[in-house]
Amino acid sequence: MIHTASFRIGFMAAALAAGATLGLAQQTNLDVKPGLWEITSTGQSSGLPPNIDLGRLTPEQRARVEAAIRARQAKGAQTRTYKSCLTKERLKEDVFSDFGKESGMSCKRTVVSNTRHLADYKLECSSDDGKKTAGSMHIEALSNENVIGTVKMTLGDSANTMNVNVDLRAKWLGDACGDVK
Repeated sequence: MIHTASFRIGFMAAALAAGATLGLAQQTNLDVKPGLWEITSTGQSSGLPPNIDLGRLTPEQRARVEAAIRARQAKGAQTRTYKSCLTKERLKEDVFSDFGKESGMSCKRTVVSNTRHLADYKLECSSDDGKKTAGSMHIEALSNENVIGTVKMTLGDSANTMNVNVDLRAKWLGDACGDVK
């Protein structure tokens, strides 16, 4: 669960790093090439995920869940490398317009900076049951074939708060994507 949360955020950042938009009406201005990209995201989290209702668990179950989360977090940063195809059309799409909807959240995205070499965003989401997500994304196009970035998110409600930090690197591999989507 923690692993999924940090890599999900890492995937969002990586897609942005490769030139996609973050649910914004305005297209990202990052100067990046369409084609096949290799994305490496390294994520780490701390705290308890807000989607766990520990109050419903027995004391023994709660202790096991908390121990499992602490053990996972004690392993430190987890790295994942994968490939993604960035088409010219996708560069113009609003690929994150559904972000948060699957968990019933309403999200507001704010552009802080949007240039050919730098994109900074703020994200704030909330749900009817009090869950909140807030964070920032910093993406830098070192060239049109190399991108780095960081994502810092806080997911929480009144009972649990989790901090997720993701560093990413994306590099362009070529024009042709093959079977990679």
